[in-house]
Amino acid sequence: LNLGVNAYAAATRADGDDLRLGDGRFARGADGSESMTAHVRAFAGDFTLQGNLNYRDKRIPTGAYGTRLSDPRARSEDTRAFIEARWEPTLSRRLSLQTRAALDLYAFAGRYPYASPPQDVGLLRDDWAGRWASGEARLRATPWDGLTLTLGGEARATLDAALTSQDDVGENLAVDDDRVRAFAGYAVVAVDPLQALTVSVGARFDHFSTVGGTFSPRLALIARPSADDIIKAIVGQAFRAPSPYERLYDDGGTTQLQAQGLDPETVQTLELEYTRALSADLRIIGSAFYNRIDALIDLATIESTDADAPTLVQYDNLSKPTQAVGAELELRRDWRRGAMFSASWAWQRTRVGDLSRGAALSNSPAHLAGLRAAVPVGRTGATLANRLRLESSRETLAGQTAAWRPLWDVTVTGDLPAEGLRWGLGVRNAFDQRTTHPVSSELAPLSDVPQSSRSLFASLDLTL
Repeated sequence: LNLGVNAYAAATRADGDDLRLGDGRFARGADGSESMTAHVRAFAGDFTLQGNLNYRDKRIPTGAYGTRLSDPRARSEDTRAFIEARWEPTLSRRLSLQTRAALDLYAFAGRYPYASPPQDVGLLRDDWAGRWASGEARLRATPWDGLTLTLGGEARATLDAALTSQDDVGENLAVDDDRVRAFAGYAVVAVDPLQALTVSVGARFDHFSTVGGTFSPRLALIARPSADDIIKAIVGQAFRAPSPYERLYDDGGTTQLQAQGLDPETVQTLELEYTRALSADLRIIGSAFYNRIDALIDLATIESTDADAPTLVQYDNLSKPTQAVGAELELRRDWRRGAMFSASWAWQRTRVGDLSRGAALSNSPAHLAGLRAAVPVGRTGATLANRLRLESSRETLAGQTAAWRPLWDVTVTGDLPAEGLRWGLGVRNAFDQRTTHPVSSELAPLSDVPQSSRSLFASLDLTL
């Protein structure tokens, strides 16, 4: 009987940078964070039991939602945990079963200090908590060579869920209890009608107690015209149901109003990929894609005729489709002992409405290029890795442009297997580029926020 136990734990602390914001203000000493994670896994034969815990406390230095700038009370705390049991027996040479049952937990605490009219509410406190149970069973059968059938179903039920928002000058501004039930069934058929062709057809039906049912089909073709060529074509549809926060959050009109009748997002995708092996260790990969998202969930600003009224936001579905078309190209070579080189480029065009004349999405660069290389360092067992990234300019919500910058990261990693140690040293943003990222409307009047300057890091992992 195969028995074993694995455990992992890590913790981080960061003081953060002092930020000079785009509107001329400074945020000093308020960008720190702490986080921790722990994972344990035990297995015995076909049974696996595992649990995971993640926690993060992040200060908010930028005055989000109109809060006080650099106030150390502005923060958000996230806790996410789960415990899961799996039973995955091989019933026969052509039949296998995968089952799982899980209990999940999520908790959030947000603290938002206000001190000036019209939002003089003191410290606004948001608290969200939820527990849900889920289960899934999947049967995989190969009746004969060249045909694989997969059938499965899953269910999820919210055991308790609460969203509350309260300030220092009044009672609870919002109290919501959201209990969602979700069920899904799916099937996939994969067949090899020819030696050089694989066809995969799948479909999934999901039903949410909040938004009803959605059908998601998928078709994939994989052709191998020669030993050096692979062609893939994928077409499908998927969806995303609105989260409880998007559907229900309301802080009494301090910053946000509750959404009214959000619909799920749906996306149709089409992708074509070609891989050519130029030699035993050198290949080139090219792909093109098209995506269409209907009812994209967006955080909209509520316009008011009262100049003294606070700026409010509200989640809503876009009435026009969001479309994206693009292409990617990569040249990659792998050598022995972990040495590799990769050069890549990607182009995309994303618009709301018409692809040629529609409005551009913020924070959506048209071009992304990258160079990656890794080489062993002598016979030490260490590896030196480099990554250079280039991103073209991106529009902000204010119609401005966040300029492109070259970002270079260098790392050295190594293992000491006898001691159970893995170590790493490196520098991020080695050119010390002053980059900014566009942000959404809750950070108004800011349109972009500075990112980290040059930073050094060291890591040490110990396996017992």
